[in-house]
Amino acid sequence: MKMVPEPAGALATMMASPEASPSTSRDECWYMEKAGRLFGYDEIIAPWATKRYSLSIEGLHEEIKDIFQWLRPCRLEEAVRLEVFRKVKSAIKERWKGNNVRVSVFGSLRTRLFLPTSDIDVLVECEEWKDTSAMATCMQETANYLEEVGLAKSVAVFSDAFVPIVKMVEKDTLVNVDISFNTAQGVKAADYIEKVKEEFPVVEPLILVLKQFLILRRLNTTYTGGLSSYGLILMLINFLHHYGMPVRRKHPYSPEVNLGELLMRFFEVYAQEVNYDAVGISVIDMRYTPKEARRDGDKKAALLSIEDPLLIIQQYISETAVLNAMV
Repeated sequence: MKMVPEPAGALATMMASPEASPSTSRDECWYMEKAGRLFGYDEIIAPWATKRYSLSIEGLHEEIKDIFQWLRPCRLEEAVRLEVFRKVKSAIKERWKGNNVRVSVFGSLRTRLFLPTSDIDVLVECEEWKDTSAMATCMQETANYLEEVGLAKSVAVFSDAFVPIVKMVEKDTLVNVDISFNTAQGVKAADYIEKVKEEFPVVEPLILVLKQFLILRRLNTTYTGGLSSYGLILMLINFLHHYGMPVRRKHPYSPEVNLGELLMRFFEVYAQEVNYDAVGISVIDMRYTPKEARRDGDKKAALLSIEDPLLIIQQYISETAVLNAMV
């Protein structure tokens, strides 16, 4: 009997990425397949599907619940990443055992908002590395040691970046690890996000779907004009404080919550309603701030502006491609 593929739901259609090209990487192909485009069929088969979804807001809500269960980290994925972190921490501690070095994890692993290909964010703190030149030397020596002990398959040092970082690929798991030095803001951000998750439990399913949405469109890296995960979370926090108060402290599966309605309203607000030439997003004040009041004459007036509630400074993110994808 010939197998008849299930029809795509609204979210499967939304998540479908372009067809693979000869230059498409293995990870990108994996993501394309995971999003539901199984080659050889004319229709999309959503691997997360447990039922037929109606092409309605309620059907989208049901599909988001299923993709959340499919995307959310399982115990094995978390255990693998924690083991990678343990090995990196042990190696760094060994290399700098004569120094008072503290190594901690932050980012999506700490908040449990990571996707299958998410990086592990590691913070290394040492009071003796305040000098810029000393920091650059320590970063290079750390990278060299990670290679020497056979932990890193590849490693690169970006000591001149806005946020100095060592990027490595762990040899056994091929998990990407980003190691930053003396930038404790990431840990504070993770703690802040944990508090937000308590206030708005719907953050977890919505942010995983939105992160996947951007990854499939290669819009998840800031240096190529995309949007960082932290910037995306701040946009979601701002949105929920304006439009999501009825779901405050409500479980995502509560009868009062419709994830499909929230997702579509999120796209509607940021793709069609916000005037990025005129206002920026203030997460501190939970309002839209006139740009003239903060950046009179700034050449970056057309960029998406998000105020980091922890740094109290403006963060500028090129939004053109991101907003086009949301329309």
